[in-house]
Amino acid sequence: MKPTISSRLLRKFQPKPTPEVQSAVRFLRSPACTQEPAGLADVVNQLTELVELLQDLPELEPLLDRMEAATDEYDPDYPPHSAVTVSFFSYLHYFGAPYGNQCETWGTVFLELGRAFSIHPRILEMLQALNRSRMGWYLHEGFSGEQVLLRDVNGGGLYPVDIQVDYRGEVGEIWLGCPVEWQGWRWNTTPYVIRNGVSSALPKPKQWTDWLDWIQDGYADHTSEVIFLELPETTAEAPEGCVSLAQRWSPAVIQESEDDDPVRPHLLLLVDEQGGRVHGFDQHQGRYTAEQALAWLRQQQPVIQELWVDDPDLHSYLQTHWTGAACQLRKWLPQLDKALHSMSLGLGASDPCLVELVGARLAQRFYESAESFFEREPWNHLSKEDILILEDEEAHTWGVVVMGSGGDQFGLAFYASPDEAGHAIQGAPIVPTLSFALGDEWLVAARDLDLLDAHALEFPRGQYPWLCYKPPSHQPPKVHHIHLVHWLLKILPDFIENGCPEGVFDGRYLALSKPQAGNVDDMLMALFLTAWPKKSQHAEMLAKVMVEFLRDQPPGPDFAEMVNRLMNLGVEYLTLHSRKRSLVTEFFREPGRDPLRKKLVGYVERAC
Repeated sequence: MKPTISSRLLRKFQPKPTPEVQSAVRFLRSPACTQEPAGLADVVNQLTELVELLQDLPELEPLLDRMEAATDEYDPDYPPHSAVTVSFFSYLHYFGAPYGNQCETWGTVFLELGRAFSIHPRILEMLQALNRSRMGWYLHEGFSGEQVLLRDVNGGGLYPVDIQVDYRGEVGEIWLGCPVEWQGWRWNTTPYVIRNGVSSALPKPKQWTDWLDWIQDGYADHTSEVIFLELPETTAEAPEGCVSLAQRWSPAVIQESEDDDPVRPHLLLLVDEQGGRVHGFDQHQGRYTAEQALAWLRQQQPVIQELWVDDPDLHSYLQTHWTGAACQLRKWLPQLDKALHSMSLGLGASDPCLVELVGARLAQRFYESAESFFEREPWNHLSKEDILILEDEEAHTWGVVVMGSGGDQFGLAFYASPDEAGHAIQGAPIVPTLSFALGDEWLVAARDLDLLDAHALEFPRGQYPWLCYKPPSHQPPKVHHIHLVHWLLKILPDFIENGCPEGVFDGRYLALSKPQAGNVDDMLMALFLTAWPKKSQHAEMLAKVMVEFLRDQPPGPDFAEMVNRLMNLGVEYLTLHSRKRSLVTEFFREPGRDPLRKKLVGYVERAC
């Protein structure tokens, strides 16, 4: 049998602790673990501290990787930032996310370490109680004094539970949570209450993150004491003759001729919500009005017994003007979305889509952070020459340029290094590794555009935020790039407005590099020598001549093109020099018709 995580970890603690676990040993022998805890929350806090002390050990990678991935995706906090609370997330991934055949969790690991180091017996008892607890659905059946009577809907018992907040709920409510049997039954997290749930139709989890998905997808409202959820409607609820009507962005981009700009139209779809058949669809430049949607609907032939829509404005209009069938406002139109996905696959649409790469929840938070970033206009506090130095968690150092002070492009450009960013600022034709900027709608994936519409997210000048890896290839960004850009969008406005304090934030180093007087020549020298085939004394001499030549040229929009042409001339010169030195003389004496080469030769003659 394969050794468990706990058994492999204990080898580093016994008989003699290895250096990498010394801090954890001191913690297990400290008063925090040898004195009686005040309550279950203390034990959870102790486990959190132990996780931080052990996070670099390879034995714990299976648990750590899952925890970090879930933290990135669900971003625990409290509504409206995140529907997943920190306390719920902690209880779930510490005690309700079993790994492997032995069903190990952080709780079982802490329990084994605690036994080995003889921590306080009350902590061990609490850990055992927490490890026995399980997440589930509970039906509110009334009260017993101050306690709430909750019945496990999956065949469990009826539990009189002490609730740690003032909310007590109402009979018939469905609660989502994890009661713990310790000196009675206790509910230690903010209650999640299902508004539209019935015990016979509650979903069963296939993996521990399903609980988090239901919370994020079903979030409806909250107070400081309770969070309300609505479960997604299922296709089984669709009655016979039920048809859904909705508009979405088209997965196809249209360009009628080479002279025309590409555009992404809107689609209007009518889909059978029982069988998934597409009854009809229409394509339109610009968003359909409610009047246009109704006019198109009246032209269609299917017998409609019930009409589902997901647009509140369209629903309100149809309630008044549509008499063909009952019209319901629904949060989800599952068959319509499936039909649209099949259509997208059939068209071969391959636009980089954040919704597909990181999920709808994280994509929504990403775009909300982007909306705030563009509203705050951080570029107004920077000059065109400013460069951000960003070292990510993988120890890669980026040069980041905040675009916007020039007034033409707005967003972020990530270069492979600060030096590369500096060269790009000075006019070198260097394409950033990663860019996030405002652009036309056809650049952004249809599903991302639908997400922006669904959450009423808007951006300056009617443009749309576009994240692109290695432009202009339009490759999908890597997931860790998405997290990195999202983090910078959140932190950057405050960082800049607070005077750009250099430091480490969330494990990433960030600083502002101001341009130094006189370093433009050095940047250009480095740029030329890097671009040319090999370094030599002649190459350095030529680079110096060209830098001095550029210093004499007036600034203007053609400066970058001039630098690029000089790089190519340098390649030509050095190639001639390697073949026959007399050709070098011809290079300068007979410049031909090239105006830039003539200009350079004239400068050299005057300088000599």
